[in-house]
Amino acid sequence: MVSPVNIAVSGLVAASTRLAVSANNIANQASTQARVDGKVVDRPFVPQVVDQVSLSTGGVQAIVRDAKSSDVKPDAKPDDEVDDKPPLQVQPEGFAEARNVDVAKELIAQKIAAYDYEANLKTLKINDRLQKSLLDILA
Repeated sequence: MVSPVNIAVSGLVAASTRLAVSANNIANQASTQARVDGKVVDRPFVPQVVDQVSLSTGGVQAIVRDAKSSDVKPDAKPDDEVDDKPPLQVQPEGFAEARNVDVAKELIAQKIAAYDYEANLKTLKINDRLQKSLLDILA
């Protein structure tokens, strides 16, 4: 039998992972340097995405991976709208205005992860209440 506690805990961990990855994407969106194999290299930040998969034993697992170029939706402007900003300008501090992170999308993902976390936490609380009721009945 699959334990509802294990399922809820795996959901809590997955929601926490999704929230952490989204926060990391927002925090590093303007970075133009990355640490690769212990060395700092000049390259724009590559956002990460979380794939949440169901487990055959019950529950879910969050798998973090770098976003493919098809996952990254740069801010697109209609053809008739002129963009006065120059292309990516690297500052001496190693930061630039990067367009490979959609902040609105990330904020929505964070809100959804928070709702998922609350739902799984509620499951744990209800399971705890049910076990207490069962012990009261048996006692």
